[in-house]
Amino acid sequence: AHAHAHAPRSSKWMHRLASMARRLEEALFRSAGSLEGYEDMATLKQRLQMLGTAWGMRARKPDALYGQQLSRAEQLARWYEEDAEQRQQQQQQQREQREQQQQQQQQHHDQQMGV
Repeated sequence: AHAHAHAPRSSKWMHRLASMARRLEEALFRSAGSLEGYEDMATLKQRLQMLGTAWGMRARKPDALYGQQLSRAEQLARWYEEDAEQRQQQQQQQREQREQQQQQQQQHHDQQMGV
């Protein structure tokens, strides 16, 4: 009976752990900028540390940070997140440009073929 008393807590903890792992994995993927960057095990520890620092900052005082001097680690974490956002935007723009070029090429081809 004693082991069953901890089962709901253990189950809840496992659910929270799985959710945290999923969020961490998503954050690592979003911040990587490319599949190669995401899979780069040589930078994994550094990327985890930066994410942990950024998450820790938000958990402590999300609104009070703006008026304070930021430590070097906090600055790096912010820059890293900003860079990741910029890379994502650039990648989206590049995808859109490629799609436009492909559409233009297809239209040109169709015109030449008399379609």
